[in-house]
Amino acid sequence: MTIDAQGAPTPRAPEKRRLAGVGVGAGVLVLVAVPVSISVVLAVFSFSEPGSGRWIGALFAGFALILLAIPVVAGLLTARVLTASGWKVTLVITALGLGLLLGPLTLSRLGQ
Repeated sequence: MTIDAQGAPTPRAPEKRRLAGVGVGAGVLVLVAVPVSISVVLAVFSFSEPGSGRWIGALFAGFALILLAIPVVAGLLTARVLTASGWKVTLVITALGLGLLLGPLTLSRLGQ
């Protein structure tokens, strides 16, 4: 029989694991930098076109947001610093933060 310790605090990740998480996150960011920049350029050009270009621009902007979240998730997975509830909180905070940063720009472009 095993005892489930739900809600018990998890031990801190060792320093080497946290540094490895930062390194992996930075490495993945380097890998996704070109696709993110291409997606952002395509989003800006799509927003400048009349008609359905605005929706295509929003699609490219969303794709860029997803690509920017990949290094964060890779670093956290490598460091193993989050529990299941911690993942939910982190993903919600990341989505809200990116939405607050890029939402006004996207909405202003859609309104033109």
